[in-house]
Amino acid sequence: MKIPFEFNSDDERNKWLLYHYLKKSYTCIGLSEIDAEKKTDEMILQNSKNLFGFHGLA
Repeated sequence: MKIPFEFNSDDERNKWLLYHYLKKSYTCIGLSEIDAEKKTDEMILQNSKNLFGFHGLA
């Protein structure tokens, strides 16, 4: 997969990748594009304090 743009930091890129693949996983299980975006936003906000840490979202 080619990322279409540059990021200022690795953290920004990691968050973009997490969002992209989480949304993709929701569409793969049958959610519509809009519902997948809503669910992804919800999960990112719910776990915003621990996205990549121990027992984090990623």
